[in-house]
Amino acid sequence: MPAKSNREQRDLLSDIKVLEQENQLLMERSEEITLLQSVGDILYASSDEDKIIMETLERVSIFLNIPFCAYGVNEGGVLRLTKVYTVFSDEPIKEGSVHIAPEILEDASKTAQFLTYNYPTKPEIHFDLGVGEFSPVNIGVFGTSTLDTPAIIFVFADDSDDEVLLRNRLDIIRAIKYKVSTRLENLRLRNKLQALNANLEARIDQRTADFHESEARFRMIMHQSPQVIELYNHDGLQIEVNNAYEKLWGFDAATTVNSFNLFTSKEVKETGLLNYVNRAYAGEVVTVPEYQFDPTGETEAQGAGRVRWLSTKIYPLRGFAGNVKNIVITHEDITDRKISEDRLRENEGRYRGLFETSIDGICTLDSTGGYVDVNPAAEKLLGYTKAELIKMDVREIVHPEDLSKSSKYIEKLNTDGFYEGYEGRIISKSGETRNIEVSSIAIHKNGEVVGSHDILRDVTERVYAEAKIAANLTEKEILLQEIQHRTKNNMMVIIALLNMQARELDNPVLDEAFRLTQDRIYAMSLVYDQLQKSSDFAAIDLKHYIVTLTQKLHVSQAPNPSRLKLSVECEAILISLTQAVPVGIILNEIISNALQHGFPEGRQGQIAISVELDTSQQLRIIVDDDGVGISPSQMEGAKKSLGLRLVDILVVDQLSGQHTLESKEGTRHTLEFELQKT
Repeated sequence: MPAKSNREQRDLLSDIKVLEQENQLLMERSEEITLLQSVGDILYASSDEDKIIMETLERVSIFLNIPFCAYGVNEGGVLRLTKVYTVFSDEPIKEGSVHIAPEILEDASKTAQFLTYNYPTKPEIHFDLGVGEFSPVNIGVFGTSTLDTPAIIFVFADDSDDEVLLRNRLDIIRAIKYKVSTRLENLRLRNKLQALNANLEARIDQRTADFHESEARFRMIMHQSPQVIELYNHDGLQIEVNNAYEKLWGFDAATTVNSFNLFTSKEVKETGLLNYVNRAYAGEVVTVPEYQFDPTGETEAQGAGRVRWLSTKIYPLRGFAGNVKNIVITHEDITDRKISEDRLRENEGRYRGLFETSIDGICTLDSTGGYVDVNPAAEKLLGYTKAELIKMDVREIVHPEDLSKSSKYIEKLNTDGFYEGYEGRIISKSGETRNIEVSSIAIHKNGEVVGSHDILRDVTERVYAEAKIAANLTEKEILLQEIQHRTKNNMMVIIALLNMQARELDNPVLDEAFRLTQDRIYAMSLVYDQLQKSSDFAAIDLKHYIVTLTQKLHVSQAPNPSRLKLSVECEAILISLTQAVPVGIILNEIISNALQHGFPEGRQGQIAISVELDTSQQLRIIVDDDGVGISPSQMEGAKKSLGLRLVDILVVDQLSGQHTLESKEGTRHTLEFELQKT
């Protein structure tokens, strides 16, 4: 009995010890479970990555009694800490305060481990925290990764030497690290999915907006298009048309929309369009050959009907699945073009008739100057047959000396599009040189000169005649110059004879008469002298004539030329021979009279001559002097003098003009007449 009691007591003690161990184990597991639950609460209570990491480090530090917990990233073998929790310092840990060798960081990504810290015998691990109270013994390096951050590192440091404790910590931290990395990965995936969803929604919204904008733009383009546009559904029913459709057929769109069907239309079938429509519904883009369409019955209001020429294209419209859902038919009304083509063919026939029967040579050239076509008159002029010319270049018949001149006109053709009046020489097949006049107009295609139509006229006989006329004209000009020269010389002889006669008679009265006559003859001879020096044998420069005449009179008749001033104000005016002679004689009489009688007893003064020509070709010559003038009692006698009677006769009879004499402070003569065309 005592033995049994001892055995029972031992068994009881053994059970108690087991229970104590199990209780200890349960307490330790309880701490672990509590820690894991706490971390779990953190992980799923927040979606803020920074907050999750920081609070996890805090829980690990408190529950596992680890004084230093950190989170960082392995960046090329260098640990960059981003989150740190310590129980021994409130000061922030400076950047780069923990150094771990790259190979350890690399190994951590494969196996989590605790390393014994024994600085400086382990230089691959170094802490520089700036806190003297903490000297870590164990360093835990745990590597993990996510899709966004492939090299995450957790670092734990403490001063414990309990291996069992370290192993437990290792297991717990592994579990926590797995939960944290999984949660971070899920958060990042969720954020990516949310961003993708937001982006997808934005793209869908944009696509929807683009679709609506595209649809609005399509409808705007459709209704503004000058081409007729019709939209049909997959059953061949017309569901929409544009404004040009209404304009073409002359009725409202409601007449046919939702009622006209391609497959049931007799007109579509009879025109042969149904075959092209079926090809479009099969997915083919179809261009229909130009055709006539008579929109009678169901395709036009009241079945009025009118025939139009159309150019048609048919396009299939596919749905998202790729099947043809609609077709679009576009028409271009080419009736006017067809009418123009018919007229053009008619005009071409007329042109061909004129081309063949024209008495002038007509050639069509290409852009290089090669002959494309010639008419019979051109064959006759050039001496070559049409078959020979279309193998030739225009430069082959142009006279070598005219090639440069011809090239300039070709440049003018390219820049201006035409030229006319070119005169040059060609060498015919027989070797004869012929003079031709050419007019040319460019042929354009797509904005470029691709050739020309040339009209050739043989002007050889005219050129010879003009040369003969020019020779005769030169001969006549020489003869006229000789006549004018002899006329002037004869007048000089008359003046000399009168001078000799006056000296022989020795009569003052006759001397004065002879002198006046000599001045009048000089005024006439001066005209022929001016004509001889002019390039125009029918007119002289009035200004130069008056200046020369007045200078001669000033020197020969003024009692004291230095006391009198003569001025002439006149533009360059051409006056004919028939008017220049009487004007010279008139001015001779007026100026001579002023020089002889207007400034007696050495009186000083001036004589001013001004000439004006208005827009109606009326010429006004005014001769002013500031001499003694003519008193009222002397005026009647002065007008009856030979000189003034001669002035009035010449003004009225020779110039068909009028002469006015005024005398106030001096004398003014005004001559007005119409200037003849030279």
